[in-house]
Amino acid sequence: MQHCYDVIRDHVNKGIGVEFLLKKLGIKREESIAFGDGMNDREMLKSAGEGFAMGNAHPDLFQYAKHKTTAVTNSGIFNGLKSLGLLK
Repeated sequence: MQHCYDVIRDHVNKGIGVEFLLKKLGIKREESIAFGDGMNDREMLKSAGEGFAMGNAHPDLFQYAKHKTTAVTNSGIFNGLKSLGLLK
């Protein structure tokens, strides 16, 4: 069985990074989209206007995402963007 661990500081996470970039680039939160599949993505999904948990995501991650899409290996990002009407 494989194990994976993330070592993350209390005030350093992907959500902080997203918020920093949105502010720096002058993009409204509501205009941002994030996709994630690991528990280290939870703050990022909450920080983005539209947060997608991939179908292959850690089961505990789904509660932090606004949307669920298919697995990353099953065109998850494409299907997520399609569900928002951004792709046909």
